[in-house]
Amino acid sequence: MTENVAEAAETADLPGSRSFGFRVLRGRFLVYAVSPAKGARHWLQYAACSGCVMSAVTLRIGEGHDTHRTIGGRPLVIGGVVITGVPFGLDGHSDADVLLHAVTDALLGAAGLGDIGEWFPNTDERWRGADSAVLLKAVLRELEQQSLHVVNLDCTVHAEKPRMGPWKPLIRQRLADLLQVDLQRVNVKAKSGEAVGPVGRGEAISAAAVVLLQYRPAAD
Repeated sequence: MTENVAEAAETADLPGSRSFGFRVLRGRFLVYAVSPAKGARHWLQYAACSGCVMSAVTLRIGEGHDTHRTIGGRPLVIGGVVITGVPFGLDGHSDADVLLHAVTDALLGAAGLGDIGEWFPNTDERWRGADSAVLLKAVLRELEQQSLHVVNLDCTVHAEKPRMGPWKPLIRQRLADLLQVDLQRVNVKAKSGEAVGPVGRGEAISAAAVVLLQYRPAAD
């Protein structure tokens, strides 16, 4: 597909044009050239790209969010990493990994598969104390069955304590390992609660995630 688009751009008779781009019209990729001759009118001339028929939507985006109360007597696990040096963890039926729960929800949302509560309900004793990485891997196996692959992940942890900055590289690497993608495809951000609300008062930690999936069926 890329070669066909590039060839169309190179061979199109578009004098005076300075830049190329792509659009989709009636299920076909088209190459357009922007001509400076028309100034602010942004005149576009299109060249059809043979062999570039879109048979299905190939990119799907999903978002996820989760919040857990802080509680003493439990380890704090965020993004598959045990955070040391804090006297509390998070309350939940599983290990309460707020970030992995948000990521899992984002994956399910992108695939149109509901949410984490439907897949792993807190009324099911099988998931009591469960490692959230196990839940994430189960969802990834389902995505693989549907030929859906992770393109990239962007996520944010909201916590007043502990300060998450020093932990971001470890969490980022752990997420990349779990998702089986290059490190450059994962981004982890951290925000404080600015002493406002449950997060700001240290009563809870929350996380948000956005993930992009690509439908990529196996070659026949």
